[in-house]
Amino acid sequence: GHETCEKRVVNVEEFGAIGDGVSDDTKAFISAWKEACSRPKSVFLVPKRSTYLVNATMFAGPCAGRLTVKIDGTIVAPSNPKHWNPKFGRIWLGFSNLTGVLFKGKGVIDGSGSKWWAASCKRNRTNVTY
Repeated sequence: GHETCEKRVVNVEEFGAIGDGVSDDTKAFISAWKEACSRPKSVFLVPKRSTYLVNATMFAGPCAGRLTVKIDGTIVAPSNPKHWNPKFGRIWLGFSNLTGVLFKGKGVIDGSGSKWWAASCKRNRTNVTY
C-alpha cells in the first residue's frame, strides 16, 4: 500500500458540533476524538470563530501515532457544575493515556472558573468527596 504523508483533519463540526456557545457539543467532540484517535497522523481540530460548550469529558488514549490536537476556537465549560461527570467530579477536560500528542492552536479554553470556585469543597462543605 502507498502510505500518504498527509495529516487527516478531523473537524468537530463534521461530527455535529454547533459552536454557538449554548448548544451541548460534547457528543460531537467525543465522536471526533474517537475518529482522530483511531487513525495515525490525525489532527483533532476545534475551528476558529466559534465557541463550543463541552461538558466534562475524558479524552483517553492510547491513540494511533502522531496525533495533533489543534484548538483554534473557544471551548467553554457548562455554567452549572451539576453537569460534570460524577465519576470525575474535579475534572472538566481530561486527557489521559496519551503519548507523543502535540497540542497547538491559538484558541481559548474557558473553564468558567468563578462558578466552580463557588461550588468547590473549600467554599462549599457539601461538595466534599471521600
